[in-house]
Amino acid sequence: MYTRDARNSFVYDPKDSKWETDKRLNMLFKWEGGCVVDDVLCYCDIRGGKVLRAYDPRKISWVVVKGLERLVAEGRFSESYYTGSCRGKLVLFFSKDRRIKGIRCAQISLERRHHQGRSEIWGKIDWCDDVLFLSDDLFVTKTLDVKEGAMQSLIPSLPEEIIVDILARVGSCYYPKLSLVSKHFRSLVTSHELYARRSLLGCTEHSLYVVLCNRENGNYQLYALRQKANGNHSLVLIPSLPKLPRKGGFVAVGSRIYVFGRFKSVPQNAISIDCRYQTVHPLPSMNVTMSVSVADIIDGNIYLTGYCSNPTKMVMMVFNTETEMWEPKKTTPETMRGYLWACECVVMAGKMYMSDPSYNFVYDPKESKWETDKMLNMFKWRKARVVDDVLYYYDSGWGVLRAYDPKGSSWVVVNGLEELLADARFSDWSYTGSYGGKLAMIFTKTTGRTKVIRCAEISLERRRQGKEIWGKVEWCDDVLVGGDFYVKKTLDVIV
Repeated sequence: MYTRDARNSFVYDPKDSKWETDKRLNMLFKWEGGCVVDDVLCYCDIRGGKVLRAYDPRKISWVVVKGLERLVAEGRFSESYYTGSCRGKLVLFFSKDRRIKGIRCAQISLERRHHQGRSEIWGKIDWCDDVLFLSDDLFVTKTLDVKEGAMQSLIPSLPEEIIVDILARVGSCYYPKLSLVSKHFRSLVTSHELYARRSLLGCTEHSLYVVLCNRENGNYQLYALRQKANGNHSLVLIPSLPKLPRKGGFVAVGSRIYVFGRFKSVPQNAISIDCRYQTVHPLPSMNVTMSVSVADIIDGNIYLTGYCSNPTKMVMMVFNTETEMWEPKKTTPETMRGYLWACECVVMAGKMYMSDPSYNFVYDPKESKWETDKMLNMFKWRKARVVDDVLYYYDSGWGVLRAYDPKGSSWVVVNGLEELLADARFSDWSYTGSYGGKLAMIFTKTTGRTKVIRCAEISLERRRQGKEIWGKVEWCDDVLVGGDFYVKKTLDVIV
């Protein structure tokens, strides 16, 4: 066993119960935060030029590990380093930037070589990732190489209810990574007990889900906005779900997404997706054959509008989410003819607002009455979303974000977003979403030949007695890189 204090290094031999000193080990370097790989001590020398040094007690010699110049340069401004070993490989922890509070980790394979009669050690970086991103300053104090079987044996040592209580307080964005810990964790993060506990503790979160169409193959699939370890965001495909209908209605209710339309792989024309467990549940089929144009929910009832056999006459169907039963179809105004613009339906103050190429319509379910809103018809709003009973949409023609308040029947332009809107000015398409009381703006950018989808989260504030609305960009990230996609629908899901 090798140990050291501020001045000397000591060697303890348990067979002889004898202490010795190693002058060569103690000769030049105050090694600390080191670890051992194949009986070779490795540590990062932050005083002597920030290099990785290795000491072989059999040869009683120090060498500098070669081949890691790029990694050392990347962490040259780090305030702390720490080495660890796992399965015969070296692991290096460091913080990349003083401004960003978090930890970066690299796994390094080591190889012995001989050059001109001298022994050398070379390192190869297997991977290097941001592994932890938090608001507090962190540093590593110890690393452990634990075998998988030993790790799994530690988990049952805690009572099940304690493990569930701990996991319930962790953000759901970390559940995919936690599911890799063991089979036990994989079952826990998809268990009913965990989500019941999250609900009881008030730890549920609003998450943005997006239905994307892949122009290359015509498939419509569901993606979720996730936060990565480095703080950036990305759209992650939800696997094992059926291909979603091209002409369909999508409505989020709590943790479920209701989908109505013609599926290629599902016999029903109505399903629900439980986003907590990523499972699909069939629903009673619509009692009429209808091509759904728009759908939204009011007081537990989903209202779907589309056309049946006559493509110029619209009808409305109502699905009760509590009883999971369909109500008789309702009539629509005679002026509501032709196709409603895709997804042009929002709910404000308990009323449903819809738009077609010529008119705007307002449906009051309490009175079962249709109305019109002339002020709302001033602009041809498309791909709109609602935050606090105010409609928002991006007017690409004027390059502004507009807001409509039905209480005052007034339109305003949202201030404070000039830089973001300039970035989206020449986008192929744009879309707005809302979740957790904030607005999301999604648009495309092209870098060289690569297309990316960019998303910005916007917090909103009323000023001057509510006469002005100001927006603040909380973050703006490239959330999907490559491919040719466009947004069909955005959904606010609680998980």
